[in-house]
Amino acid sequence: MTPELQAIAPHVDAAWREELVLELRLHDVPGDAIGGALAEVEAHCVDSGEDAQEAFGDARTYAATLARATGRRDDEPLPLRTVGPVAAETVGIMATTTGAVALLRGQAADVHLSVAVLLVLLAVALVGVVRRPTPVLRFFLDTAPWRVALASLALPAVVAALYLLAPDAVLELPPAPLAALGLALLTTCTVQQLSRGPHLDDDPVVAPAGTDASDAGPAPRRAPWQLRLLRQADVWGAWVTTAVLVAVLGAALRP
Repeated sequence: MTPELQAIAPHVDAAWREELVLELRLHDVPGDAIGGALAEVEAHCVDSGEDAQEAFGDARTYAATLARATGRRDDEPLPLRTVGPVAAETVGIMATTTGAVALLRGQAADVHLSVAVLLVLLAVALVGVVRRPTPVLRFFLDTAPWRVALASLALPAVVAALYLLAPDAVLELPPAPLAALGLALLTTCTVQQLSRGPHLDDDPVVAPAGTDASDAGPAPRRAPWQLRLLRQADVWGAWVTTAVLVAVLGAALRP
């Protein structure tokens, strides 16, 4: 139970309330509008004696209706410029992995045809994921944790399989500069992600002016834990992926 949301809507079922807020966040509805929606639900439940499910139906469906009323849609594509940093991060993962594994083996960095194919496939996937991120968010939020874990291992598994099945190199590069280039790309992308804003924590859910909850003073409202986790995965996921790839490939390709 979230204390800040309970202060705004104490008579609304906690699970229904949290699902409403999470869905409105996915639709990018501002925090003050979310607080207003909660206050309206609270007032209706107190006046009518109904619970939120009876009065407003499914929280997710009701949230989608509210979002449409504010002009927010969860299927709006993000600008193509958002693909650039993700593409740079992907190249950083591949360059760091290839250079680091080569350094561990004491050999030149072999660039395989399989890597080029993988980069093309990743580029296509990234355009789709970055342009329409909400389905990806819903997968992580609605899917069992073990399935999320398996999905997060898909990229390292594919890369390792391609390296093992197509070992012939088409190009040799010095490993240290390649790894340094990859680390520079990863670092630049991470700094950019950490500095961008506003974040969800900067847009708190607040009660409308004049209500009891607002009179109690502003309380910091952290974003739902699922979105905070995805935020951390967005920032640090590339580093984790790179570390896993280096460890797996360094062991598998040991001469």
